[in-house]
Amino acid sequence: MHSDTINSLFLRKRYDQASIAFQRADCPHEAAVCGAYSLREKARSQPSGAGVPREKVFVEAAVAFNNCAQASPLEWEDERRAYYKNAGECFSEGRRLGEAGKSYVKAEEYTLAARVYRRGGHFDEMVEVLRLHESSIDNNLVCNLTQVARMFYFKVSTGPHEGDAR
Repeated sequence: MHSDTINSLFLRKRYDQASIAFQRADCPHEAAVCGAYSLREKARSQPSGAGVPREKVFVEAAVAFNNCAQASPLEWEDERRAYYKNAGECFSEGRRLGEAGKSYVKAEEYTLAARVYRRGGHFDEMVEVLRLHESSIDNNLVCNLTQVARMFYFKVSTGPHEGDAR
Protein backbone atom coordinates (compact mmCIF):
# COMPACT_ATOMS: atom_id res chain seq x y z
CA MET A 1 0.00 0.00 0.00
CA HIS A 2 1.31 3.46 -0.86
CA SER A 3 2.39 5.69 2.07
CA ASP A 4 -0.09 8.44 1.05
CA THR A 5 -2.91 5.91 1.28
CA ILE A 6 -1.74 4.73 4.71
CA ASN A 7 -1.44 8.30 5.97
CA SER A 8 -4.91 8.99 4.59
CA LEU A 9 -6.26 6.11 6.69
CA PHE A 10 -4.60 7.59 9.76
CA LEU A 11 -5.92 11.09 9.10
CA ARG A 12 -9.44 9.68 8.64
CA LYS A 13 -9.05 8.01 12.06
CA ARG A 14 -9.09 4.50 10.60
CA TYR A 15 -6.33 3.60 13.05
CA ASP A 16 -6.70 -0.18 13.02
CA GLN A 17 -6.50 -0.32 9.22
CA ALA A 18 -3.57 2.09 9.18
CA SER A 19 -1.79 0.00 11.80
CA ILE A 20 -2.14 -3.16 9.73
CA ALA A 21 -0.94 -1.32 6.62
CA PHE A 22 2.08 0.08 8.49
CA GLN A 23 2.91 -3.40 9.79
CA ARG A 24 2.80 -4.79 6.26
CA ALA A 25 5.02 -1.92 5.10
CA ASP A 26 7.52 -2.86 7.83
CA CYS A 27 6.98 0.37 9.79
CA PRO A 28 6.54 -0.89 13.37
CA HIS A 29 6.79 2.52 15.04
CA GLU A 30 4.01 3.99 12.92
CA ALA A 31 1.92 0.86 13.52
CA ALA A 32 2.40 1.28 17.29
CA VAL A 33 1.35 4.94 17.06
CA CYS A 34 -1.83 3.90 15.24
CA GLY A 35 -2.44 1.31 17.93
CA ALA A 36 -2.16 3.94 20.67
CA TYR A 37 -4.62 6.23 18.92
CA SER A 38 -6.96 3.29 18.36
CA LEU A 39 -6.94 2.43 22.07
CA ARG A 40 -7.70 6.03 22.98
CA GLU A 41 -10.64 6.11 20.55
CA LYS A 42 -11.89 2.81 21.94
CA ALA A 43 -11.76 4.22 25.48
CA ARG A 44 -13.53 7.43 24.47
CA SER A 45 -16.34 5.59 22.73
CA GLN A 46 -16.86 2.99 25.45
CA PRO A 47 -19.87 3.72 27.65
CA SER A 48 -19.28 3.71 31.40
CA GLY A 49 -20.07 0.41 33.03
CA ALA A 50 -19.72 -1.63 29.82
CA GLY A 51 -17.48 -4.68 30.06
CA VAL A 52 -13.88 -3.62 30.63
CA PRO A 53 -13.84 -0.41 32.67
CA ARG A 54 -13.21 2.69 30.56
CA GLU A 55 -10.43 3.76 32.89
CA LYS A 56 -8.52 0.55 32.18
CA VAL A 57 -8.63 1.13 28.42
CA PHE A 58 -7.45 4.71 28.93
CA VAL A 59 -4.52 3.42 30.97
CA GLU A 60 -3.68 0.93 28.20
CA ALA A 61 -3.71 3.80 25.71
CA ALA A 62 -1.53 5.90 28.01
CA VAL A 63 1.05 3.13 28.28
CA ALA A 64 0.98 2.75 24.49
CA PHE A 65 1.57 6.50 24.00
CA ASN A 66 4.43 6.44 26.54
CA ASN A 67 5.98 3.52 24.65
CA CYS A 68 5.66 5.45 21.37
CA ALA A 69 7.36 8.47 22.93
CA GLN A 70 10.20 6.36 24.31
CA ALA A 71 10.68 4.62 20.96
CA SER A 72 10.76 7.88 19.00
CA PRO A 73 14.19 9.16 17.97
CA LEU A 74 15.51 11.94 20.18
CA GLU A 75 15.51 14.40 17.29
CA TRP A 76 11.71 14.04 17.00
CA GLU A 77 11.16 16.30 20.02
CA ASP A 78 7.75 17.65 19.02
CA GLU A 79 6.42 14.19 18.30
CA ARG A 80 7.76 12.82 21.60
CA ARG A 81 6.16 15.66 23.55
CA ALA A 82 2.84 15.11 21.77
CA TYR A 83 2.88 11.41 22.67
CA TYR A 84 3.74 12.19 26.30
CA LYS A 85 0.93 14.77 26.41
CA ASN A 86 -1.50 12.20 24.99
CA ALA A 87 -0.27 9.74 27.63
CA GLY A 88 -0.90 12.34 30.34
CA GLU A 89 -4.44 12.93 29.09
CA CYS A 90 -5.15 9.19 28.97
CA PHE A 91 -3.67 8.56 32.42
CA SER A 92 -5.79 11.43 33.72
CA GLU A 93 -8.94 9.92 32.18
CA GLY A 94 -7.88 6.58 33.64
CA ARG A 95 -7.62 8.18 37.09
CA ARG A 96 -3.90 7.49 37.39
CA LEU A 97 -3.06 11.07 38.27
CA GLY A 98 0.50 10.52 39.48
CA GLU A 99 1.41 8.88 36.20
CA ALA A 100 -0.45 11.61 34.31
CA GLY A 101 1.70 14.21 36.04
CA LYS A 102 4.91 12.38 35.11
CA SER A 103 3.86 12.20 31.48
CA TYR A 104 2.92 15.89 31.42
CA VAL A 105 6.34 16.78 32.85
CA LYS A 106 8.03 14.75 30.09
CA ALA A 107 5.83 16.62 27.59
CA GLU A 108 7.00 19.89 29.17
CA GLU A 109 3.35 20.69 29.94
CA TYR A 110 4.10 22.02 33.42
CA THR A 111 0.76 23.74 34.00
CA LEU A 112 -1.10 20.51 33.27
CA ALA A 113 1.34 18.56 35.44
CA ALA A 114 0.88 20.89 38.41
CA ARG A 115 -2.91 20.82 38.09
CA VAL A 116 -3.14 17.04 37.81
CA TYR A 117 -0.75 16.53 40.73
CA ARG A 118 -2.96 18.88 42.77
CA ARG A 119 -6.12 17.04 41.76
CA GLY A 120 -4.55 13.72 42.76
CA GLY A 121 -3.20 14.96 46.08
CA HIS A 122 0.44 14.54 44.97
CA PHE A 123 1.60 17.70 46.73
CA ASP A 124 5.32 16.89 46.86
CA GLU A 125 5.38 16.41 43.09
CA MET A 126 3.24 19.52 42.54
CA VAL A 127 5.59 21.66 44.61
CA GLU A 128 8.59 20.26 42.74
CA VAL A 129 7.04 21.20 39.38
CA LEU A 130 6.24 24.69 40.69
CA ARG A 131 9.78 25.08 42.05
CA LEU A 132 11.56 23.92 38.91
CA HIS A 133 9.26 25.42 36.27
CA GLU A 134 7.66 28.45 37.89
CA SER A 135 8.54 30.72 34.96
CA SER A 136 6.63 28.39 32.58
CA ILE A 137 3.41 28.48 34.59
CA ASP A 138 0.87 31.30 34.90
CA ASN A 139 1.75 33.39 37.96
CA ASN A 140 -1.82 33.31 39.34
CA LEU A 141 -1.84 29.52 39.19
CA VAL A 142 1.57 29.33 40.89
CA CYS A 143 0.29 31.55 43.71
CA ASN A 144 -2.93 29.56 44.05
CA LEU A 145 -1.21 26.18 44.11
CA THR A 146 1.46 27.43 46.50
CA GLN A 147 -1.30 28.49 48.92
CA VAL A 148 -2.98 25.09 48.56
CA ALA A 149 0.34 23.36 49.31
CA ARG A 150 0.94 25.56 52.37
CA MET A 151 -2.49 24.70 53.75
CA PHE A 152 -1.93 21.00 53.05
CA TYR A 153 1.48 20.91 54.75
CA PHE A 154 0.23 23.01 57.69
CA LYS A 155 -2.67 20.60 58.21
CA VAL A 156 -0.33 17.61 57.98
CA SER A 157 2.15 19.14 60.44
CA THR A 158 -0.48 20.05 63.03
CA GLY A 159 -2.28 16.70 62.86
CA PRO A 160 -5.93 16.10 63.66
CA HIS A 161 -7.66 18.38 66.18
CA GLU A 162 -10.32 17.52 68.73
CA GLY A 163 -13.68 17.23 67.06
CA ASP A 164 -12.19 16.21 63.70
CA ALA A 165 -13.61 13.07 62.18
CA ARG A 166 -11.32 10.13 62.80
